[in-house]
Amino acid sequence: YNVSVVHNGEDAIRIVKEKPYEIILLDIKLPTINGFETLLEIKKINSEINNILITGYKEKMSEFAEKAIIENAITCLYKPLNLELLFDLIDKILY
Repeated sequence: YNVSVVHNGEDAIRIVKEKPYEIILLDIKLPTINGFETLLEIKKINSEINNILITGYKEKMSEFAEKAIIENAITCLYKPLNLELLFDLIDKILY
């Protein structure tokens, strides 16, 4: 995979403006702008980008998953990530 890494929502929005991406992985808890707000801004720039939200708040997973679906994310995964599941999901999206 070709990967770009940023550390906050503002930088994620900036790089989406600079070049096209097929998939964005967003942590729900981000500095400056949370993952949901970042997702909404990214969708304004490119509504075709596939988004996967990630959270460490397993106890709020059903609430976050519901909101992720409303915001047109592919899914919401919880940490620690199951990398095999993540890579399978990415492959299904890309291929």
